[in-house]
This record gives sequence, structure tokens and C-alpha cells, in this order.
Amino acid sequence: MPDMTTKTPNAPPADPRIVGSWTIIGGDYPLTNDYRTDGTVVQHVGDRASQPKRFQIDGEYLTCFVEQPDGRIFEQKTRFGISGDALTFYDSPRKKRVFQRTAVACS
Repeated sequence: MPDMTTKTPNAPPADPRIVGSWTIIGGDYPLTNDYRTDGTVVQHVGDRASQPKRFQIDGEYLTCFVEQPDGRIFEQKTRFGISGDALTFYDSPRKKRVFQRTAVACS
């Protein structure tokens, strides 16, 4: 089973604009994403936290690498924008998710 926290040798470090904690505004449940300098993200829902997942930024797209039960890696690519302390994911032309920065740095 591949280690999702291990970066590939050519992977750049995380984009400093996104590093930190971001909490969703609105939504059906409390969600905070911690984007770390090592290129991993941990999602917090209430008192639970996910395992770290690798991510990378390519232009205006954030790609998360999600391991499937059979060991294959799925790339989830979402268009995003950062303006001040707001992180917006554009899921479709009419649907977006907005997160507010809650902390600047994660290790």
C-alpha cells in the first residue's frame, strides 16, 4: 500500500498562499482543512481527523491524491482561488465552497 504522505522527488513544496488552516463558511457540517508545508492536507470534521493526503497546486487547480481501497491513486482536481483570507473552490459554474483562514501555518 503506498504511503500517501511521501512526496515524490520532483514534487514542489506547498504553495505558501494556501498553507494554514481553513474553515468552511456555512456547509452541512464543521469542516477545517489544514494545508501543510510538506504538501499534505488533513481534514477535520468535528473531533475527527483524516489521514494526511498529498496535494499539489497547478495554476488555478488544487489536486488531492486519494488512495482507493484497491491501492490505486485517484486525483481529485478542483479549480480554486485565494483572495485575502478567503479560499474558494469552484465545484461547478453555479456551486462553490468558501473557506475562511483560521491559522497561518501548519507543520
